[in-house]
Amino acid sequence: MGNTQDGGDLTDLLTPRRLPGGEAAQGDERGRKSERACKRCQGTHLITCAKCNGRGRLSPRGGYHKKNPVSMEKIEGSQWTAMERTLGWRHFRVAGKRRGPEAAAAGGSAAWLVEMVATCDPSARLWINAQNLRDREHWSMGWLQKAELAARTDEDSEAGKVCKACHGSKSVACPACIASRKKLERKEKASNTRNTDLLIGRETKLDTSKAHET
Repeated sequence: MGNTQDGGDLTDLLTPRRLPGGEAAQGDERGRKSERACKRCQGTHLITCAKCNGRGRLSPRGGYHKKNPVSMEKIEGSQWTAMERTLGWRHFRVAGKRRGPEAAAAGGSAAWLVEMVATCDPSARLWINAQNLRDREHWSMGWLQKAELAARTDEDSEAGKVCKACHGSKSVACPACIASRKKLERKEKASNTRNTDLLIGRETKLDTSKAHET
């Protein structure tokens, strides 16, 4: 079924305990009601892994956001970093835009061309399809520094690997169910302790009474 965050077996935590005589423990019915009432997992005891968004593996190259958002209305003046040196530079800004030759047929952002100008060398210019800016493998929004570029490289190197949080199962144990079960176990333990104390007290009184009779 799955493992808890501390490595325990989820089945052990969620399986009702039974008394030696074969009767279900008093907390079993409460446990079943709690399971039915779990709104987070709908009684499955599992939730979608948030680390990989239920994929079982990390997202493709570029992280969880596969594409950069590109708005042609705000594109002019925007800043971009080339993930590989282009014309000898990495930092660029969009100096202008114009419709491409396929504009009449294509429409949308695919029909736009944008002029990229290196920030440190205005003579380094090139026109590219605006759609290319959406590719995070080649462009990143803003002007990234060396540390940020290194972080992005590390992020990309992890892409496609099995998710460590769910071990590729796409789901993890429902924390609400685990917490509910542990709470019931604590209550049952406290109740058993009180019952044991009462039983010992009765036996002590009985022994004392017999001693007085003799």
